[in-house]
Amino acid sequence: MTYQEAGKMAIAVQDACNLSGVVQTWAKVVSALWAYAHEHGHGTTWVNQHPVNVLFVDKVAQLACYTASGTLCAAWNDVERIADGPIAV
Repeated sequence: MTYQEAGKMAIAVQDACNLSGVVQTWAKVVSALWAYAHEHGHGTTWVNQHPVNVLFVDKVAQLACYTASGTLCAAWNDVERIADGPIAV
C-alpha cells in the first residue's frame, strides 16, 4: 500500500461498519505510514499523530460506541474484571 492509498483508505473507512475489517485495514495503513516515515526521516510521533491515524482512531471509537460520558471508564472496569477471571459479558 502506498502513502496515497493509505490516505484514500482513511477516507473510505469512514463508511465502514465492521470493526474487524477496520482494524485489519488500519494495520496495513500503519505499515504504509511507517514506510513513508522511514523514507522521509519522520519518527514515532509523526506516525502516531498522523491525520490518517486520527481518522482511523475516530472510526474505531465510533464503532465501539465510545463517548466521553464515561464509556471508557466503564469499559476499563469491565476489562479489568475480564483480566482477573471469567465473567459473563
